[in-house]
Amino acid sequence: MSFVIRKFEQHLTLGEKMKAQRKAANITIGEMEEKTKISKTILKAFEAGDYPKLPEPLYARNFLKIIARVLQVDETYFLDLYEHECGSCAYQGTSHLPRQRPRAANFFVASRLVKIVGILCIALAIVVYLGIQIRYITKAPTLVLLSPEDGLVVQDAMVTVTGKSDPGSHVSINGTTVLLSKEGLFEQEVSLERGMNTITVEGAKRYSDKAVVYRRVILDHKK
Repeated sequence: MSFVIRKFEQHLTLGEKMKAQRKAANITIGEMEEKTKISKTILKAFEAGDYPKLPEPLYARNFLKIIARVLQVDETYFLDLYEHECGSCAYQGTSHLPRQRPRAANFFVASRLVKIVGILCIALAIVVYLGIQIRYITKAPTLVLLSPEDGLVVQDAMVTVTGKSDPGSHVSINGTTVLLSKEGLFEQEVSLERGMNTITVEGAKRYSDKAVVYRRVILDHKK
């Protein structure tokens, strides 16, 4: 990898040089967060020279290496400046103070969460949409019989069956297909035999379940 050689003023600190290099590369702090996957809190702490806000040196050095690669600066140069400015802060054993552990938030970039949540929302919306479409396709059509009424007793050997279903449905009466009007209305003469007759009306669409309605009609010539 080739590095951009930039002459820094000697009196500038590591953070000031880092900030100057970032601005020279025309990169915002938000873009640095995207490129390095390091939170803005850590990046701003580096540029401000606020070392107490940084994680322990092992992680801080790794962050510096990533930053240097993005800014195309020799990582050894940044690491030497860090060691020089930080001094003995890298050796915390004699102070008997607990080491600062890197928080999960330091490794977390909010924009990544937004992207993940966005992808999950889109996937959920697609699943819900497909579920609604499948349910609509497989749902049995509406089937209403207007006549005859169930249990009707007649003397004529013919009865007229009328009803309504969803336009485009396939309707049959006792296995015989009947035609529907544009509004979904149908009418068909059905012959009867003496005694109890069961009229079966079925309606279905392509790939859908069947809707079935029964009517019992009694033919009584003696009435």
